[in-house]
Amino acid sequence: MYRMGREAEEFMERDELVDAVTRLIGYDPQPLKCRERGHGAGHVCVATSDELDFTGVVDGISSRYGSSRNLAMRGFVDPTVDATTGLPVLAPFGTDVIDMRAWAHAGSWIGAGTVRKGGDVRHVVLVA
Repeated sequence: MYRMGREAEEFMERDELVDAVTRLIGYDPQPLKCRERGHGAGHVCVATSDELDFTGVVDGISSRYGSSRNLAMRGFVDPTVDATTGLPVLAPFGTDVIDMRAWAHAGSWIGAGTVRKGGDVRHVVLVA
């Protein structure tokens, strides 16, 4: 999810990104459907900029939704993760997850982390 400017796309700032996550949680009766190529339904990825202070994004989400759960660290996924403990935020990325934090809220999961995409590493924020 990003804002479209008249001449170029603009990525959201930290507070705008956290607000976008809030709007995606539980307010729309329609199922979540991601627009990322290769991603299925059941979640929405929110576009992030490489220039965005990702630690600040995680802090912003935590300030609104409380403590997070660590699902993956340095490429190792917590083996106890299942559908009730955060798997929905890992599933879209398969084995490409490097790090992922998750917050449960109102029957949804919020995820923020880093994943491999092609030869690159990128930050992701999603709601599932």
